[in-house]
Amino acid sequence: MKIYIRYFGEFQVFIDNQLINNNLGEKARMIIAYLGLNNKINHRNILKNLLWADFESESANRNLRHALWSIRNEAKKINSKYDLIENVSKSTIRLNLNVDISSDIQEFQEYMNRNDKITNDLIYHFIREYGGCFMENIYIYNAHDFNNWIYFQRGELQKKYFDYLYNRSIKLFEEKNYELAVEILKELINLDSYNENLYLDLMKNHISMGNRHFAINTYQEAKKILREDLNISPNFYIEEFYRKILVSNNSHELKERAGINIEKMLENALTNANPINIFVTNQNKHEKIFKDYFLHHTRKNQFIELVKIPGKRVIYEGVFEFIDEYVHYFKDETSLRDIEELLNYRTNKIDEASLFYQLEQYIKNHLKSKIILIIYNLSHVDEKTIDMISFLYRKNMLKNIKIIISYNKNWETNRIKFFVNALENETNVKVNKLY
Repeated sequence: MKIYIRYFGEFQVFIDNQLINNNLGEKARMIIAYLGLNNKINHRNILKNLLWADFESESANRNLRHALWSIRNEAKKINSKYDLIENVSKSTIRLNLNVDISSDIQEFQEYMNRNDKITNDLIYHFIREYGGCFMENIYIYNAHDFNNWIYFQRGELQKKYFDYLYNRSIKLFEEKNYELAVEILKELINLDSYNENLYLDLMKNHISMGNRHFAINTYQEAKKILREDLNISPNFYIEEFYRKILVSNNSHELKERAGINIEKMLENALTNANPINIFVTNQNKHEKIFKDYFLHHTRKNQFIELVKIPGKRVIYEGVFEFIDEYVHYFKDETSLRDIEELLNYRTNKIDEASLFYQLEQYIKNHLKSKIILIIYNLSHVDEKTIDMISFLYRKNMLKNIKIIISYNKNWETNRIKFFVNALENETNVKVNKLY
């Protein structure tokens, strides 16, 4: 016996290639749907609570027994070799392990794990087969928990579908297959019409194809939807790229600009394995881009930000700013005695070696949570803070600390130049030059 369950779009159940939807009641079909994704040993009470929670216990038991009987009976009409649903015990059931069970969700997972070359056929097949909503238009009256299960599965699968296609669009852009990337981004905008990154990427693909007019139309579409539905304007990145489109008549220049996506570079800096990521620019406006990005993409209990306010720091100020921020966010994980020992350096004559080695022990003993240290403008940081970063890197103390640094090359000091040039040759340090 073979059973195939289609979850994407219209929910359908096939036994030996025969559709049985019309021969089963609604809740009997929902039992198959649930067991198809949870084919472990399930207690009958789970199904009762999912589908007949508002019924009296005796009535719920009777309805469950009838639904299970109808499933077994319908399956045996097609193939009498096995019971589709087997009793593991008096109170537990599952789909028969001797039955060949498959579903489009299994195919969906396998499809995402493939490393095939991205082609039009592959993408169009993926959208056609898995673009439908999970168990579309299914809502079971008086079955709140079951409906919640559907909504949860729907959200999880849609996120996987979105991420798969979006990552393919990025790859296609890198491979200069702009036409297929455009088709993917249009599909994703249909799913999430308020996602501003999609409009920006679509504009960049159009520009890379030489379609300035389509890029402008994409901006206008984004502006209209965001204004009418959310009463907001497109974000800084979209507006900035749109302005560049308007002022530039040089198609090659626009294509070069489309190829630099600072937001994606920052996203990569957050997720890559490098303990230090440095961004060097020659434009002051990039500092605002960094701040805007981390304002919207950080969880405050994971990020420590230095140089949030401009101005040259006094000696050791950045070191103690780091310690103060760490103590504020991670005080529950930290020894008070060690905190006091570190902070005492502020009021006593500082022995740099002792301070740094004390900080090393402090991190080694108490830093259990991953943190990200963001320095918005290295030019404003005192030299001792740069020395601290070098010390922690040399001592291999950045296993739980990722450092993201930006600075303007026009403000580069000899100390910064020496620091960056030394790190640039390290294999686990990424230096991004935005000029």
